[in-house]
Amino acid sequence: MTKDNRSGGLYRNAISYFGGLVVIISALFILFFLLVNFSLAQPNPYIGIFTYMIFPGFLTLGIVIFLYGMLHESRRRRKLGTEEARPYPALDLNIPSQRRKFGFILVGGSFLALLLAFVGYNSYLFTESVTFCGKVCHTVMKPEYTAYKNGPHARVACVECHVGSGVSWYVKSKLSGAQQVLAVALHDYPTPIPVPIKNL
Repeated sequence: MTKDNRSGGLYRNAISYFGGLVVIISALFILFFLLVNFSLAQPNPYIGIFTYMIFPGFLTLGIVIFLYGMLHESRRRRKLGTEEARPYPALDLNIPSQRRKFGFILVGGSFLALLLAFVGYNSYLFTESVTFCGKVCHTVMKPEYTAYKNGPHARVACVECHVGSGVSWYVKSKLSGAQQVLAVALHDYPTPIPVPIKNL
């Protein structure tokens, strides 16, 4: 039987280390861009995209990579069948080192959960904002956004008329939006831009 010197936690592998690095860097970028976003007098759509969509996506991907690394390491250890490197995590809070690890995981996990919840809620608000509707696709939506700002509807948010109320309409509008993003990328869209949802 081959002796395995890696007797520590299942996270002690290159895949999990990489995933943890992605999580830490993404969390720092989210916090930095949140501070920048709150310090601006006018909301910036591109900072919003990075803060509420791109970096949270990388953060979630990092968590998935970290957990996959642990699963991969567990399978590797089970194949080797070593006593020193256990294939499953053990938790005994009577051992001080494990108490510290458990406390770190609890605090770190709670922080990540709160950060993702906060960013997720603000992502929802951002995608419902006039800034998102009018400025993200500024080349495509510039005529409509200019008319909106100078018209009587400037006091009403775009989603009040173009998206129905409730979760089902929110999902429908985002699916419709995904098709529109593809159309913009392929330069295959009508002008003027039609109403995304014609019948509420």
